[in-house]
Amino acid sequence: LQPTSSSLRKHETTHTGEQPYKCKCGKAFSDLFSFQSHETTHSEEEPYECKECGKAFSSFKYFCRHERTHSEEKSYECQICGQSFSR
Repeated sequence: LQPTSSSLRKHETTHTGEQPYKCKCGKAFSDLFSFQSHETTHSEEEPYECKECGKAFSSFKYFCRHERTHSEEKSYECQICGQSFSR
């Protein structure tokens, strides 16, 4: 299986350390997708809303992480107040 030129180029940046996508906050990224995903953390727009509790997120990544809090087994319990946590 031969990699496409774009996937090969993306892979090569892991060896060169090249990070051509720069954010205004100073972070840099080797691929466009990661850069665009990061940029949403600076947005005030929160298009991802949890159907369970109504909490909204600007990042799909953090929205997905939050959604798991409603479905994961909460096996860690605070011995002082009884609140449970999944991790």
